[in-house]
Amino acid sequence: MASQSDLQCLLSNAINNAIEAIDENKEHSVITLKLDVDTDNIKIVISDNGRGMPLEVLNKLNNSVPITYGKVNGQGIGFCQIRDTITSNGGSLLIGSKLGVGTNINISFPKIVASKSNTKTQLTNSDGVDLVIVDEDKVAIDIVGMLLNDALQGKLIDVHTVVEELLDNLAKYKSDTKILINYQFSGNLNKGVAVVQQLQAMGYTNCYLWAFPDLLETELPSNIQVINKDDTHAIIKLCGSYV
Repeated sequence: MASQSDLQCLLSNAINNAIEAIDENKEHSVITLKLDVDTDNIKIVISDNGRGMPLEVLNKLNNSVPITYGKVNGQGIGFCQIRDTITSNGGSLLIGSKLGVGTNINISFPKIVASKSNTKTQLTNSDGVDLVIVDEDKVAIDIVGMLLNDALQGKLIDVHTVVEELLDNLAKYKSDTKILINYQFSGNLNKGVAVVQQLQAMGYTNCYLWAFPDLLETELPSNIQVINKDDTHAIIKLCGSYV
């Protein structure tokens, strides 16, 4: 299974290729990263409106032939590394490109659901819980779990998809347990703030709002700390597993 560093290297290589393909003659250069999860697959699409590639180069890339295009010192190693990481983990890679229009890199991995006997999110040894995450978006939690799997090995993490479930199990957690509360539930942008304040009033000292800071519509009370949902390293630091 791919480690966090493998996935980071894969995405870094693909995005760097898109950056290097920027067409300086175009007024606006755009690079987009799209993530989609369905029943069976996790799909990543990286698109740019850069220079694009001719058909003969595209055919070689899609047939695993090492080749570079548009780089002074390139040797085609980047795409080889991307493909090796994907295929070694049961995934697929398809590249689409048109000269003068841009390029799409389509990456797909089979979705793997951990069995209940192996998952680290069961409420078993709650005295030793290192982190509690409360978020109704189970897909987002699964993706974070995948990215943090290596970094948080040995840590016990509990997950609740509704606030009421957390409150029903609250007595199982110590007052200094680290708790991440999503900023919104069922479209209510203020519920996460209210839950953090409720927990603080009950004596829980390490409660955090889990949010995309730029989406927060109101100024937060000074006693509420925000953990950026885009910053996986912040969660690792929170669990004491990152220096």
